[in-house]
Amino acid sequence: MNKINKLRANMLSIGSLCTGYGGLDMAVQMVFGGHLVWCADNDPHVSRLLAERLPGIPSLGDLSGLDWARVPPVDVLCAGFPCQDISFAGRGAGIKEGTRSGLWIAIARGIRLLEPKIVIVENVAALGYDADWVSLCAAHVGAPHRRERVFILAYNAAGIEVLRAVADADYRRQHKRTASPEASPSWASGGPERRHGDVLSPAPARSENVVADAAGTRRCGCVAGVPEDRARLPERPGGEAISASWGVYEASIRRWEVVTGRAVPWPTEVGTRGQTRLAARFSEWLMGLPAGYVTDVGISRSAQLKLLGNGVVPQQAEAALRWLAQQAQLTNVRRHEWKKDAS
Repeated sequence: MNKINKLRANMLSIGSLCTGYGGLDMAVQMVFGGHLVWCADNDPHVSRLLAERLPGIPSLGDLSGLDWARVPPVDVLCAGFPCQDISFAGRGAGIKEGTRSGLWIAIARGIRLLEPKIVIVENVAALGYDADWVSLCAAHVGAPHRRERVFILAYNAAGIEVLRAVADADYRRQHKRTASPEASPSWASGGPERRHGDVLSPAPARSENVVADAAGTRRCGCVAGVPEDRARLPERPGGEAISASWGVYEASIRRWEVVTGRAVPWPTEVGTRGQTRLAARFSEWLMGLPAGYVTDVGISRSAQLKLLGNGVVPQQAEAALRWLAQQAQLTNVRRHEWKKDAS
């Protein structure tokens, strides 16, 4: 049994803070395996969704007054804490007591007491720390929208063993899949940086992957475009295909259909006053979630859009975490070589 299978057999324990609909947790489990021990979110709509999607997983509720000494320790701790006070669209209040983003202070207190092997943090790209991090857009894994986010990975001596196993497994899988480096994405390949629009970006013929190394240098690679035989027409609510084109967004929409494995839902719906409004199911599709994951749990449309707007694109987070695991492995190898040279 190889290292990654041994780790998964041992079932790493995962704790989730500021859980939302759980997009970051999905990515963590895709990369590291393991099982969710507890989650934490004080939003009542989130609580309803989590009760439906994660039955039996206890929630810690509000973190601000939590007694961390009573919280079960975990191997992996992940948190996508509130971004409102550090986002470019926010008021710039910063991370301090009394602000929504100040919840990070409580999270940091929990990290000190729980001492997890690995800590994973996600937030808007305006955030940055002296740690292993990557700034990645959802568009760079094929999504038809920008949604740039920073993902931060911290680990202790025990955590490096987990990351080494993940990086080794990814390396073997990539080289087993193809002998051609152009047939699969390479997170370290060079190229010019491209930026996309904020909502539905007119995407290039080939999607791009942007990473940032520890020094903050961004580099790009390319992955194959959408096969012509997989292109689909959008569907109306009743399911029938229509001949309307998405115009300059056509390539973006078709590419995400291939990545998600399902056709784009109709983007609008008729509102309560007869007006045309954004369909939550379309937003759910844009976030890379299974059909109905948020929209079929009996919460209001406004609550659905709030959860989706605050959520994490699982495919984006997975790509970032796999690259960060590789970077951690390289960093550890370099440190070992430096120590050997110095001795």
